[in-house]
Amino acid sequence: MQSLIIGLRVIHVLTGVFWVGTMLFTTFYLFPVLGAAGPAAAGPVMSGLQKRGFMTSLPVAAVLTLLSGMTLLQLASGGSMSAFLRSRVGATFAVAGLIALLAFVLGIAVSRPAAMTSARLSQQLGAVTDPGERERIQQQIRALQKRAMTVSRIVAAMLIVTAIGMSVARYM
Repeated sequence: MQSLIIGLRVIHVLTGVFWVGTMLFTTFYLFPVLGAAGPAAAGPVMSGLQKRGFMTSLPVAAVLTLLSGMTLLQLASGGSMSAFLRSRVGATFAVAGLIALLAFVLGIAVSRPAAMTSARLSQQLGAVTDPGERERIQQQIRALQKRAMTVSRIVAAMLIVTAIGMSVARYM
């Protein structure tokens, strides 16, 4: 049992660090720089990230973080989840985990599709010669980037709250 808990904690911490760290980096550094560079310059970067598996690795890390966390919560409850959730420690872990789950759903449902569509449109932009069509696509890309950025900020804030909750739960 000890080996299982250690293995789950390693998975939970490492994938959680990757998830939170990547969200903070993309939200506060990468997306603003790409937005300032414009769709023509951002397109190749987003395409490169997509080719390297970025759009897959982030949700996979999030799912592994969530699943390992849920399993650890179940194991920590000692078979009495309701009693554990009534404790301050259990409640803190559960609330932090719920915030992470909501952040994941928000990111997958809104931010990821906007970023994927923006990347696809940015790739197409190079082949468009009609100025009117080019401007229409650029406006669409800007709107998608704005939506992705807004949601990314919310998700990043939720993940910061989650990380704080997870780091202090044992001391509640």
